[in-house]
Amino acid sequence: MSVIELHNDEIEKGCLGSILIDGNFYPLVARRITDKDFFFVRNQIVFRAMKRCWNEFGAIDSSLVLAKIMEDEQGRTLAGDGYPNHAQVYLYSLLEGMISSYYAETYALMIKRYSVRRALLVASENIAGLARDIDLSVEDVLSSSVAQVRPIAEGLNSKVTDFPSLFDAYFTQATSPNDDRYIPTPYASLNQALGGGVRRGNFTVLTGVPGSGKSMIACQYAGWLVQQTKPDGKPYRVGFYSIEMQTSSELMPRVISSVTRLTINECEKPSPAMQAIILDETTKRLLRSQLFIDDSSSMSTGQIRLDAEIHQFDFVIIDYAQKIQAKNPLASEYEQYRQIATDLKALAKDTQCAILLLAQMNTQGQTAKAGALSQATIRGSRIWNEEADRVIIITEQDGKRFLGIEKSRFSQKSSANDSAVPTLKPVPGTAHYEDLGLEFAQREQKQKWSADDFA
Repeated sequence: MSVIELHNDEIEKGCLGSILIDGNFYPLVARRITDKDFFFVRNQIVFRAMKRCWNEFGAIDSSLVLAKIMEDEQGRTLAGDGYPNHAQVYLYSLLEGMISSYYAETYALMIKRYSVRRALLVASENIAGLARDIDLSVEDVLSSSVAQVRPIAEGLNSKVTDFPSLFDAYFTQATSPNDDRYIPTPYASLNQALGGGVRRGNFTVLTGVPGSGKSMIACQYAGWLVQQTKPDGKPYRVGFYSIEMQTSSELMPRVISSVTRLTINECEKPSPAMQAIILDETTKRLLRSQLFIDDSSSMSTGQIRLDAEIHQFDFVIIDYAQKIQAKNPLASEYEQYRQIATDLKALAKDTQCAILLLAQMNTQGQTAKAGALSQATIRGSRIWNEEADRVIIITEQDGKRFLGIEKSRFSQKSSANDSAVPTLKPVPGTAHYEDLGLEFAQREQKQKWSADDFA
């Protein structure tokens, strides 16, 4: 049996240094460990100061951390009386050799494992003492031994929660005016069909044949959402992963088009008059928005998860499913898609964001009957339909495009033909989609909506 020291100063320093490089990693680390998990007192002091910085300022850097260290009695001991300030020198030393914060969570996990092992070692020594105490009954020894180990196990498995606590959390959320379980769409009738919008904690598929307008809808959704506020008054934070389109030349004109009501062509090559409109509307609506865009041609679910945890996304758009990089490129196409779908579900659940996943549909999907969405209609695999919380399809009826619900938890028979959902009507001669004055199809009945009917 190998015996090692149950601590590692370099790993502890690496974790703290990662946070000093990029303070946005603090929530990711704090979810795993507390200051008590550090073995070295000086590292406990630094991490405690980081916590105070984050709670008070929402940001972390060396100057802020140093100020908070000096407010701590143990911290002032670390700082010492001489010059240069010992605490300041120690903070600088944490950055030596650090080039990335990428492994911050890995460091935190290792620190936690060391901490648990140290706690188990202490508990085992206490249990050994109890076992040797012949004045105690065996039952008392067992009861006390369990009491030694239980808090350690509960600390490691912190997500195990008793039913009364879960019920309180559920009922509070379900009856709260600040219920934030759904991300609303720009279309009131679609929100109604979806039960409130796109659900957090899972992914929703938006699918259609090539050229049906998936990317335009996604851009319109993103541009609209970042102008809204959550029930708690904070702005929505949106991550847009455009694996296929280049940001400045393709994606941005679509986003700007959705905000300014100009056509994509007008946004790609704006005249002086159009430039004035773009500057005015974008300045008013988007320049302070929380919209984050990544147009990397190669994107994995692991990279998206890291971004979602760091930036605390409420909503993630991925364009599109078949372009996501698989963990094992040698696996079959079905296995690759199954793993990607599983990872996306876990990502959404762990971060409590909502994901809109754009997926290509085969040409067979254009003529598929309601309720017949299958492996033959979504390109690649039926796994997208099976794993998704909902599937929204773009269909065409009488020369008009409609958004329909093929799969919904709120209706067993909801489909493109019988759901009250809005159409997207292209402006004549352009690829721009209107979001006012839309129509919806409900069985054979059609009804005009006015702008007042939409959020």
